[in-house]
Amino acid sequence: MGIISTYSNQPRPPELRQVQILDLLARQAADFIERCRTDEMLRQNEQRMRIILDTALDAVITIDGQGRIVSWNPQAEKTFGWSPAEAVGKKLTDTIIPPHFREPHDRGLRRYFETGFGPLLNKRLEMTALHRDGREFPVELAIAPVVVEDEVYFSAFVRDITERKRAEERLRLVVEAAPNAMIMVGPDGCIAMVNAQAEKLFGYERTELVGKVMDMLVPERFRARHPGMRHGFFAEPQTRPMGAGRDLYGRRKDGSEVAIEVGLSPIQTEEGPFVLASIVDITERKRAEERLLRFNAELESRVEEHTAELTETAAHLRTTLREREVLLQEVHHRVKNNLQIVASLLSLQSSSIRDPQMAAHFQESQGRIRSMALIHEKLYRSESLARVDLADYVKSLAGILLRTYATAANVDLQLRLDPVFVSIDTAVPVGLLLNELLTNALKYAFPKGRKGCLLVELEAKPDGQYVVRVEDDGVGLGPDFQLEQANTLGMRLVRMLAKQLDAELSFRSGSGHTTFDIRFLELAAKSA
Repeated sequence: MGIISTYSNQPRPPELRQVQILDLLARQAADFIERCRTDEMLRQNEQRMRIILDTALDAVITIDGQGRIVSWNPQAEKTFGWSPAEAVGKKLTDTIIPPHFREPHDRGLRRYFETGFGPLLNKRLEMTALHRDGREFPVELAIAPVVVEDEVYFSAFVRDITERKRAEERLRLVVEAAPNAMIMVGPDGCIAMVNAQAEKLFGYERTELVGKVMDMLVPERFRARHPGMRHGFFAEPQTRPMGAGRDLYGRRKDGSEVAIEVGLSPIQTEEGPFVLASIVDITERKRAEERLLRFNAELESRVEEHTAELTETAAHLRTTLREREVLLQEVHHRVKNNLQIVASLLSLQSSSIRDPQMAAHFQESQGRIRSMALIHEKLYRSESLARVDLADYVKSLAGILLRTYATAANVDLQLRLDPVFVSIDTAVPVGLLLNELLTNALKYAFPKGRKGCLLVELEAKPDGQYVVRVEDDGVGLGPDFQLEQANTLGMRLVRMLAKQLDAELSFRSGSGHTTFDIRFLELAAKSA
């Protein structure tokens, strides 16, 4: 707001002409002030726009209605190699448009001025552009018309996507070379990429799959649930198997179904998130599992037959033998031999199985049979406890083994045990290690009733480590014994259990003493 005032030496009323002149002057002054404000705002806006254009990560190019460049920002110079002084004034077709696009460009420009319609305007496009050095490279661009004082200009925002295209090509090559069927799907469920193995598995050409909804490969009885599962994956994307614990099936082009296993991996691209599905045909595995089930049923039937025979044998022995210990010893011997035959058959069969799941079935069957012969189930009496008194555990285990393999008359068992409490995850491998070492000492260190001493130590170190030591003064293991090369089942188990425990295993033998040291941390403490 402004004020214009006049004064006179003599009081008199203002004349109409004077009022009109003052009003005209006021209006002109107001217009001038407004123009100054507008010019200043335009100058500031132009300055802000220039800063934005100069710092933009995209090349920003403006052309007039004749296709001549009127604006060329620094990123355009970096992208195309032309300086603003060289580019401004030139036609766009003479600088960055490849020869095979020049005629379509001019034709589209004429169509816009004739019809007001441009099919490529205000859309994100991918094409190739021309660098000053003559090479073509991929770009992403968007073009928008701008009207300034009745003149039409076109602003293009261009981004070099060479690295993105290289990454996409690397991904495409990896997917194409994959041994499994690979399908990449977007959040909308549309297929973005497939490989040759996917074509082979489902019977479609890739042109029939790309752009289509993934549900076409899902059997009809599962389709209603599939979109919800897809949305759930994109809500919490992480690499995982699909439908863990459930049987999955795919639908081929001919309508047949195939048993499959699917692994899902999230992929983040500049176009947004995708999921890459790795699909394996497990038809043969399913058939093998059915054969395995039949084999297990037959095997269990044979075990029952053996059990019946053993029961009959035991009944016969009870009627002919009077001494209970002799009876039990004979039955035990017969049971062990028969079960070992069955276990050996299983082991022989499982050695030809490569599928981990099938092998696990065999291991379960072997576990059932061996559980009838093994005495080591006592290791698991404390599995319901959160912490195990390892000293008490070692004392009980050593006593059981001493009673099993030796007598108090020939072997003197000495225990030096610090109070140690560990998790069951640590106690089990420690106990199994001790079982192997003590059993080995009791069976082989004191032959023919040889007398000797067997020492078991459990020591808690100040640094949090524990040391278990098994030492005997028996016949020794011989000068050629090497722990790492020993190929007996017992020594292999010792090495395997030490590795599981991440323990340091050492061995010393000589001068009438054999010593094994196991140095370890509690597994829970190590992971923490």
